[in-house]
Amino acid sequence: GPENMLSAVQSKAREMGIAAHVLCPSLNDIEASAVAATMAGIARNVETNLLPFQPPSVLLMGGELTVSTGGAKGIGGRCQEFALSVAPWIRGSDAIVAASVDSDGTDGPTDVAGGIVDGQSFDRASGLGMNVFHELDRHNSHEVLTKLDDTIYTGALGQNLRSLYMVMIDQV
Repeated sequence: GPENMLSAVQSKAREMGIAAHVLCPSLNDIEASAVAATMAGIARNVETNLLPFQPPSVLLMGGELTVSTGGAKGIGGRCQEFALSVAPWIRGSDAIVAASVDSDGTDGPTDVAGGIVDGQSFDRASGLGMNVFHELDRHNSHEVLTKLDDTIYTGALGQNLRSLYMVMIDQV
């Protein structure tokens, strides 16, 4: 399950001198945008107050989050929605990067595994004429991340260990 994937990420982070904290190994059926806001809030606290962890740190979660689209017709998936949902919360940060990937290599109805954002992603999207809040309301994360060239492509991997959600806080 996701525990193996999280262990691998923790080992790689340790090799790089980064403390890796698994906040929840298998979080399921919660809105991706809510988890993104929560993890971004914790990351901002690490960046600003050095609590509850010291940077450099990476916050990790595994599982299957949800995206309730209502009648929205945008294109994306839980991992891309998570990544883009972090962008407004970390806007202007030089220390925080967030990424999420689906372990089978396909997120939602797309051929990408997920996406990655940093503190400049929100303003870069605005500069390209995209309103991040409007696109999130439409659940159209794939279009925004594609235009930013911030999708993560692995190809189909033929296994599903659920998804990986990461927020990295570097030292400033």
